[in-house]
Amino acid sequence: MTDQLDRITTSFAETTASVASIDGTGVLVQLNTNWIAKAACKGQVDLFFGLAGERPERRVRREAAARQVCASCPVLLPCREAARLNRESGFWGGENEEERAAAGYPPRSVSRRSVQAAASESRRDRESHAQAS
Repeated sequence: MTDQLDRITTSFAETTASVASIDGTGVLVQLNTNWIAKAACKGQVDLFFGLAGERPERRVRREAAARQVCASCPVLLPCREAARLNRESGFWGGENEEERAAAGYPPRSVSRRSVQAAASESRRDRESHAQAS
């Protein structure tokens, strides 16, 4: 594990064109981050990351506004891929944490019960499909 973390640190230090991450299987993944410069969300951190203790109604409004920005973004798909592979928190690539968890990519740190429930349901679905095969 330490060797993998050392490779991640070295990779990140050597280039800003790619980010190293360990996916859910422990495999080192290289992501191209050239897309970040073209992101429509640059400078709108408050829209894509809620405050601690954010009320559900405010979160719904904030994420609706973020979804509109993402809908017209030219780099929606690479952003979504990066968020999924890096298990990010917040709103990325047109998806919130629950949507990524439901797709099998829960965030590293689960902060809401709804995210935990979506991750559990996704895990059960994958297990039942594996047993059926």
